[in-house]
Amino acid sequence: MSLKEFKKLHIKEFETSRLQSNVAEYVNQITSNPTLDFRILEDISVSTTATDIDHGLGRPVLGYFIIKSNAHVTIYDTTSTTPNVTVKITASATATINLYVF
Repeated sequence: MSLKEFKKLHIKEFETSRLQSNVAEYVNQITSNPTLDFRILEDISVSTTATDIDHGLGRPVLGYFIIKSNAHVTIYDTTSTTPNVTVKITASATATINLYVF
C-alpha cells in the first residue's frame, strides 16, 4: 500500500495558500513514514531452509514484522540476490506466517 503525495494547488489568495502549505507540511510527516508504505503477505510457508518471498514493494525491504504465526518461530534474514523483488528468510522451525513488510 502506497500513500499518495499531497498535491498543492496554485492559489493566489495568501491565507488559503498558507493553509495549504501548513496542511502539506503536516501530511508529509505521515506520508514520509517508511512503515506506512507496506504490504501484508499472508500464508507464507517458512522452514529451516532459506525461502525467497516476493514482497511486491518494487524496492528493497526496510523491515518486516511477523503479524501472525501458527507456531513459535524465529525468523532470520538471509541475503536476497534480488532485493527489489524478494526478501529471503530462514526460520527456526516450519511454520505458516503472515508478514507486514515495509
